[in-house]
Amino acid sequence: MKERSVVLLVAAVQFVNILDFMMVMPLGPDFADSLGIPTSHIGYLGGAYTLSAAVAGLAGALFAMAQQSAYPNVMSLHNSGFVVMMVLIGGGLVSFWGPVIGATFFILARDLLGAYTETWLLWYGLIFMAMVLFKPEGIAGAWQAWKARPKRSAPAGKAAAPVAGGAL
Repeated sequence: MKERSVVLLVAAVQFVNILDFMMVMPLGPDFADSLGIPTSHIGYLGGAYTLSAAVAGLAGALFAMAQQSAYPNVMSLHNSGFVVMMVLIGGGLVSFWGPVIGATFFILARDLLGAYTETWLLWYGLIFMAMVLFKPEGIAGAWQAWKARPKRSAPAGKAAAPVAGGAL
């Protein structure tokens, strides 16, 4: 019985969010114009918000049913921080696939580093800090930069011999 009440509560909250958005929708074109967003996109934004809220609610309901309860530790700051680290190290701000890459990297780091040391989270945090400092675009951004680098062309003939004495 608890699971059903949690599912109904999540559904009610999502429904209220959708209603709030629909009541604010008539003000949308003014806000969109002030932000520089074409007003023709307002319907797409509303549809995207509604769809994302429905999918998030469904995912939460399915997760609660799979766990056979809804535990508050699932939404702890610790787990939320892991999600942020996955997105940022993967390059979620640069690429659509960045969060997937980041989640894969996190799972691999947890399993591989965790097999060697109990302080795997320290090493993952150091990798995360180095990535944010030196390559803020993440793994996906590094991959895109590597793909966009100029290709080396093969020499057409013999290279010119250097001039003796260093004169040009």
